[in-house]
Amino acid sequence: MQLNTSSLRRIALLIKRYFIINSNVILIAGATILGVLLANTVLNTYLNNKIFLESNFVSKASVYFFITGLVITSGIFRELKAFNKGWFYLMLPANPREKFLVARLVSSVGYSLVTMLALFLFSLLFSLIATLMFTPTFYLFNPFAFDFLNVVKHYLILQSMFFHGAIAFRIYNFFKTVLSVLGIITLFFLISGLTMRLVYGSWEFAVTEQLFTNKSFFVNLINQISKALYYFIFEPFLLTVSYFKFREKEI
Repeated sequence: MQLNTSSLRRIALLIKRYFIINSNVILIAGATILGVLLANTVLNTYLNNKIFLESNFVSKASVYFFITGLVITSGIFRELKAFNKGWFYLMLPANPREKFLVARLVSSVGYSLVTMLALFLFSLLFSLIATLMFTPTFYLFNPFAFDFLNVVKHYLILQSMFFHGAIAFRIYNFFKTVLSVLGIITLFFLISGLTMRLVYGSWEFAVTEQLFTNKSFFVNLINQISKALYYFIFEPFLLTVSYFKFREKEI
């Protein structure tokens, strides 16, 4: 068997294997989360004079989608980290590129598509329950609506941080990743504040009027650079670092 080159068949088998092994966890966790979302939606509808608010449902579904996805991503390499299962994962007839790609696809695109379908089916169930309990209601969740697709877009980008955390940390991956991100953000603001203090002699950013004679130009420039870094550099950089870290774990 040639493992140096990637094989679509091996990738498909790895994806199938993941869902078979984790089918019970996926079903139980999915049913629990959808149950909580259903109870929350029914309660909000009742408190809102028995009127269903689509915007309220979409916002709550987006939060559940985002947080659940990050938790799943944090545990995507749980088998590799397990003392009694790690050796079996390492011996799978697939190269590191295929294992890495499958883990990434399952926790990003695969998770997003499955959740979109689940929310669509959930909307049918809710319509039935709302019709029986309150007033005739027919609502179909549109997973391709701009607002929700925008949530998915940001999830696919920010998820790369937790994907890296799933490889870098052995246990408590989700919490360690959150703490790491908060630490980096705090450090960034401390360095920024100290820089402002040393350069301008003030902790405040009230010098913008004298600093930027053409303020809109600099603001737009910073905005464009930030967007470019976020949309085109951030995710590829983290995935590249994650891949090399994964290779170290496999060696």
